[in-house]
Amino acid sequence: MSSSELTVWHQVVIAEVQNLIEPANSYYAPDLSVLRKVLDRIFAKKETPETLVIVDALSECHGPDAAVFLEHLGHLSKSPKVRLIVFSRRDT
Repeated sequence: MSSSELTVWHQVVIAEVQNLIEPANSYYAPDLSVLRKVLDRIFAKKETPETLVIVDALSECHGPDAAVFLEHLGHLSKSPKVRLIVFSRRDT
């Protein structure tokens, strides 16, 4: 990836993450399908840079979307360019 392509990719990531900040700060937490779609948009390009994804508080994921989200993280972690670190306060 060229330097300019990398800059554009970072801008996309920042914009996508900023869209999640407001709902996360309110009393209403978005369902995990929203986060899954954001990850899909971030990694939609054929060529992505090596990336570290950190997921915190996985043990707080509940509901029907939790299993689907975990499966999605499993698929994401199989990419040779993605390193995935997951934190959980209990076995999940």
